[in-house]
Amino acid sequence: MKKIICGNESDKMPNWAFRIMSFMFDVSDIFSTSTKKLEPFNTQPGQTVIDYGSGTGRFIPPASAMVGAKGLVYALDMFHMVKDTDGFLAELRRLTKPDGVLYLEDGHQPRSMTREKVLKSGCWVVTEETKRFITCKPKLL
Repeated sequence: MKKIICGNESDKMPNWAFRIMSFMFDVSDIFSTSTKKLEPFNTQPGQTVIDYGSGTGRFIPPASAMVGAKGLVYALDMFHMVKDTDGFLAELRRLTKPDGVLYLEDGHQPRSMTREKVLKSGCWVVTEETKRFITCKPKLL
């Protein structure tokens, strides 16, 4: 019998678990909206946002409103399941402007694992850590 794990040991999240997660986010947004949760990132019109680990997609509408018609929002999910994290983080580095910023929530993995993957890639420097996310700047190549 296969163990059902919603994290870095799982092939994919079961539908019932996704629905519960989505419901919990909806409840959470009653107390603090997705827009309010994006405020610390100081997103401006014309910027490009890559929401990797987008889950239910709840940050896509407010991020799109923040960047406006001249900005872009890319949304992907499952950072904790990427097999080639070095290659993936190198590609994010390629897409990011020299003065760009990468914010990473830990998602379904421990913070130590997130930090380790970022530093091992050699593409990013961790500039700040908060309870919710780590902030990274592109490493000068």
